[in-house]
Amino acid sequence: MTASAFYRYFGDKHAMLAALGRNLMNAQNAVLETALADVAELPGALVDQTRALLWRTLKVTEAFEGGYALMVSLRAIPALRSIRLESHSHVARIMAERYLEANPHIPRDEAYDRCRLANEIGYACVEMLLETDECDRARVVDRTAKAIDAVLFG
Repeated sequence: MTASAFYRYFGDKHAMLAALGRNLMNAQNAVLETALADVAELPGALVDQTRALLWRTLKVTEAFEGGYALMVSLRAIPALRSIRLESHSHVARIMAERYLEANPHIPRDEAYDRCRLANEIGYACVEMLLETDECDRARVVDRTAKAIDAVLFG
């Protein structure tokens, strides 16, 4: 791509990274939204479903061109931070609505906090597994799924 073609579509490199970052967040969010539609209300099922969700999110991110670099950019570049944070807030709101259907006795703000923390833990797991191969992926995904279960129901 020539410089003139680039600047026809993007004002600067941050604008390009923002567009790509939004696309990545949307791809990851779609995985979660599909998973939430399929959540079973069986005791103990959440850990298995969360484990599967983490694997699918990891695979979607690995398949996304520059997925890991974009995740790092969304955390490291102040101009892009809002894309990640807005996406995580969106996901937490969707999760909290689903969570409250099954747990109407939990105050709405507490449900949101639990879901936001669960989302951040899952995101950190995916980011870590993309960054390093020194840990056993299956073990990390399993422990993360159990940690998310504890945040939501502990």
